[in-house]
Amino acid sequence: MPELYEKMLRDIGHCDDYANRTIVLGEGNADSPTLVFVGEAPGATEEMQGRPFVGTAGRNLDEMLEALGCARSDIFITNLVKVRPVKRNQTTGRLSNRPPTRDEVAFFVPYLLEELALIRPKCVVTLGNFALTALVGSKDATIGRMHGKLIRAGFDLFPLYHPAAAIYNRKLREVMQEDILKLRNVLEEIYEA
Repeated sequence: MPELYEKMLRDIGHCDDYANRTIVLGEGNADSPTLVFVGEAPGATEEMQGRPFVGTAGRNLDEMLEALGCARSDIFITNLVKVRPVKRNQTTGRLSNRPPTRDEVAFFVPYLLEELALIRPKCVVTLGNFALTALVGSKDATIGRMHGKLIRAGFDLFPLYHPAAAIYNRKLREVMQEDILKLRNVLEEIYEA
């Protein structure tokens, strides 16, 4: 996968929107993972450390992995968009996270698809709406409708709410826990992981 990342870094270097930005590449076991987790984009902590899912959402993801009986070293974690999408507060000048734009998603989808083709996971777990819609290829695919269900779409896909969702909506925590149990059952029954 180093060749893919080198190509992506060269391409990003030629794009004014991403020049001088911290690129957060995927990490984990790319050799023969059962699972690849795909999030939306890095946040501030991820940008600072250059690693995916190391902030508050990362702690929630670690809890999800523990419930699955997995460690980070067993899986591969990446994001759809590899740079932090930000907006600047006009009054304070502070940067905050924002959802990726259509152009950002379009720029990074080919790299994600190539990343997945190289890894060839048994199941791709999407975290949130952006990764789900990008991989299904339809805006009609929504996490609210499709979470917690195995979808066969060229490869096996299992959509989960983004780990950050529980930070902003505590009511989703129970739904997310139920979905993790469903994923665990899928792993045991289909993949014997």
